[in-house]
Amino acid sequence: MEFPYLKSAYSDTKDSPLVYNNEGDIYDKGSNVRIGFDSRAEFGWLSFYFNPEFRYSENDTALKIKRGYGVIQLPYLDILFGKDSQWWGPGYYGGLLLTSNAEPMTMVRLTNSEPVLLPWIFSYIGPLRFNFFITKLEEHRIDFPEPFLWGMRLNFKPLPYIEFGISRTVVFGGEGRPDNNFTGWWKSFAAGSEGRGRSSVSGDQKAGYDIKLTLPFKFQPVQIYLDAAGEDRAGGGIKPIKWAYVTGIYLPRILGFDRFDLRAEFGETRRQWYTNFIYTEGYRYKGIIVGHHMGGDSQDIFAELSYLIPERNGRLSIYYDWEKHRPNSNEPGKKDEIGFKTIFGLTDDLNIKVSSAYGRVKSDISEDVKDQYLIEGMIIYNF
Repeated sequence: MEFPYLKSAYSDTKDSPLVYNNEGDIYDKGSNVRIGFDSRAEFGWLSFYFNPEFRYSENDTALKIKRGYGVIQLPYLDILFGKDSQWWGPGYYGGLLLTSNAEPMTMVRLTNSEPVLLPWIFSYIGPLRFNFFITKLEEHRIDFPEPFLWGMRLNFKPLPYIEFGISRTVVFGGEGRPDNNFTGWWKSFAAGSEGRGRSSVSGDQKAGYDIKLTLPFKFQPVQIYLDAAGEDRAGGGIKPIKWAYVTGIYLPRILGFDRFDLRAEFGETRRQWYTNFIYTEGYRYKGIIVGHHMGGDSQDIFAELSYLIPERNGRLSIYYDWEKHRPNSNEPGKKDEIGFKTIFGLTDDLNIKVSSAYGRVKSDISEDVKDQYLIEGMIIYNF
């Protein structure tokens, strides 16, 4: 089965701050066109997914494999090998450790196809899901070429209305690093201290937890969540420090009006988040942050109101986003963004997506204030 699509976008600036959570696809200034399709195939215990994309802008033309992978399906275990993206945590607008902000990475990933219930007293933690992956970052970095990035995550649901997750990611090794060997693997897995010098081992580590609570009140159901994570501690100790947070609330309907829903989310990161004294390129893949798009030492407030159109399998949303970078400095950077987006079905097989955004952006290194615009449209045909 294939899902061809045509996407067109216009941006009035290159590398627009209005483009994020876009799987690393940064638009050039002017018109941008994307033509692609999704294709899946299954052969018993083996399946494949393929998503090529032709990209055109006024300055470049390229054919790109956006995502593509195979999956070996074993009892209670799926083994993925190939290029894919991940989003960890309950956040809707951003997450701290892994999101779709950067380009999908070529990886090996192990997950359980169905939740499992552990034996004995561990059964009280409820159905359990796990995720482990390992990948290599890009060769052309300003620190060390091709360092490893691996991560693991556990999700469990002890009660029907509450869900927990614990996550950890580590960047280590790379060409020229002393930990680019089995010792480095072990130290990174055992959460060894980062150390104080560039010759130390164990890499750049992050760890955290998240909680999602659903309150199914009959008149007004509510979902609230928290995603929290800390950086590693240089010089000793494994307890994370410099904690960052994403917290949010979701109303699947508003005061009995089933067609409306509302989201609000607040995020905050500390100084040195997404940076590291060893991996000076930062927590990035091909120059783009792997976690929350607001970056380090930043604050973000997001709100979105949506109107559902079920007879057209559609949704109309308006949203507002406010960001502040280096909030404690004399000249903090700021962004105010407002936009709308809609998706609706013209037929059972043909869908249209349209979005537009306006932002007023002030740099944190100058007093310049710029107005920026972004318009996107997408046609999707399913057959």
